[in-house]
Amino acid sequence: MSLSSLPAELVRQIIESATSTLYLPEMYSERQETLCSLCLVSRRFLLLARPILYELVRIGPPRQLDLLLDTVEESAGRTTLSSLVFRDAGGLGIDWDFDRLAQLSRHTLRSLVLEIARMERLDLCFLQFFPGLSRCLLTLCVNAHSFPA
Repeated sequence: MSLSSLPAELVRQIIESATSTLYLPEMYSERQETLCSLCLVSRRFLLLARPILYELVRIGPPRQLDLLLDTVEESAGRTTLSSLVFRDAGGLGIDWDFDRLAQLSRHTLRSLVLEIARMERLDLCFLQFFPGLSRCLLTLCVNAHSFPA
């Protein structure tokens, strides 16, 4: 029996078992690299691994959010955001397109993580764009160390 003859659900479980579904800052890069590699195995793996790749996304500056939202829009429903991590969230501001993010992830966002390098004043006004946030887990991570480049 070859891998290509396995049902899609089983192949997806194999892919999911190769990575963590939880956000672990120290494992995030390895998780994404593994999923990117799996996307290159075959078209079938691409179709099954890419949605998992975009289920958990960590972003930094506003430009990364714009690129992420472009990708989600272009995927025509094949890509959903369920966990989003804002790295160095102390810089969250009006430059971020939260309205567009809320439109694209209104029914799928389950976890929102705000990472900040040091305890500082944090404006959470952007949460108003997520009316369904009661279903969403909001986590605030404060690191005593600054983030690596």
